Amino acid sequence: MDLLEQEEWLRAVAELYQNDPKEAIEYLNEEIRLDPEWPAPYVSLVFCYLKERQYARALAEATLLMCLRPAYFKGYFAAGLICRCKGEYENAEPHFDSAILLCRDWSAAAGIYCSRGLNSWQAEDRPRALDDFCMAIMLEPERSDCWLYRGWVHLQLGAFQQALHDLNMAIELGCEDVDVWVCRCVAFNNLGREAEGSADLKKAWAMGYVDEENRSLRERFLAGFYYYRARALVGLRAICRQGK
Repeated sequence: MDLLEQEEWLRAVAELYQNDPKEAIEYLNEEIRLDPEWPAPYVSLVFCYLKERQYARALAEATLLMCLRPAYFKGYFAAGLICRCKGEYENAEPHFDSAILLCRDWSAAAGIYCSRGLNSWQAEDRPRALDDFCMAIMLEPERSDCWLYRGWVHLQLGAFQQALHDLNMAIELGCEDVDVWVCRCVAFNNLGREAEGSADLKKAWAMGYVDEENRSLRERFLAGFYYYRARALVGLRAICRQGK
């Protein structure tokens, strides 16, 4: 199977998962049974199990892949993601480190640095997270999510001008995440540019920032980036009161 055929196969598996996760998992297990040397089904199966929050099964597949292809970076990357999803940030680090050492593709390496940065950020190691997001941006400067994540870290470090630069870049590159507007609002407000901050809050409101999904995240507002989201939510409510 050539690269184009593999990409088409991966898209088909992703579509199958969206329609019927159970069928996708059964299909991938059958692919592994028929050709246990082919690594792609293992990787896809890990992500299916991750989405289903079946972490033990996901880790079992990642471990099999690492044993089957010890020089293949995706097995280690998958193991790192599993540990991060479980909140085992310290255990995730060596897996991400191994994936970076083995990866020879710049675009894929940028994704690994980005994931390791998120892992460090969740572990509250902001300097390490900042370094990893910088590396990801250097390797693939067109990734809007990396600019957004680096903007998060700059906000938390109180580097508001740097945060504003990163968030502007994320928006320029087409970032559609509502958080980019919420973050930029915080940066503007801390730089004394309240009118621009209010405009960004209104933009976030128009994008459905205060919806039921975000309400369900309130318990997370006390830590990390969600502190800023909580502050922004207060600002949104103030704008609504003024508009009445």
